[in-house]
Amino acid sequence: MRSQQVQATPVSADWVTGVIWDVERQVAVGRAGYHGPPDAAGMVEVGYAVDPVHRGQGYARAALESLLDRAVREPDVRMVRASIRPDNVASHRLVSQYGFVEVGEQWDDEDGLEKVYEVSAERATGGDATDTETTYPTVAQVVLDCPDARALAEFYRELLGLHYRSGDEPPPPGEPDPAGSDWLVLRNATGAQLAFQQVAGQPESTWPDGTHPQMLHLDLTVPTTTALDAQHPRALALGARLLLDRSADPEEPLRVYADLAGHPFCIFVAAPTPSG
Repeated sequence: MRSQQVQATPVSADWVTGVIWDVERQVAVGRAGYHGPPDAAGMVEVGYAVDPVHRGQGYARAALESLLDRAVREPDVRMVRASIRPDNVASHRLVSQYGFVEVGEQWDDEDGLEKVYEVSAERATGGDATDTETTYPTVAQVVLDCPDARALAEFYRELLGLHYRSGDEPPPPGEPDPAGSDWLVLRNATGAQLAFQQVAGQPESTWPDGTHPQMLHLDLTVPTTTALDAQHPRALALGARLLLDRSADPEEPLRVYADLAGHPFCIFVAAPTPSG
């Protein structure tokens, strides 16, 4: 359909859907782009789709941010639209975090009923701060000290579905692993997420007892109690230890675990993002 659009309107070639490419892994993970150039009212509609095997790794968020970034910079764009099927809960949550508000419904011949969201280009997240705006440092990554960097990196790689920074992958069996005994980085589609620094003689946290209190912990969220319960046997199978079970809490169901190095981390059900 897009190829026919480009043939009919060559000027749209620079706007229509392209490939989502993971540079680190050198693999195509989906597609993203606009439905066409800005219309007479200055509106562009964004679209993105991540292949099922690559979902849940931040690619959709990265694609949306890239599309919004261009929309903010284009002088002819005044409004950005996204149309989403009612059952696509993840996309509804995603766009709501970038200023989109629901403005109506439409029928699409291919996808059926869709909810229509819009955000003005002025409010769309994605552009650089202007010279008059306050700028802030950004978090590059969370670094965990541990006695075995490779083992802890493997634990979180499996638990969170991340991948190694290029060059940090485990070596073949029997080969030396200098990075694995020093410093490792795990990433998702948007950049570095967790780093692991090997240290000697680190005391394990005794939380909730105060003998060796924790100084940092990770908060991991899931959308439902069903998802919370599904993560429980996964975490235990990977070597986590359950420290606190508050999964029956009606306000904030959660469980607290210790990872392989004794760092506490939480998995809890996040409250729904407010609309509007």
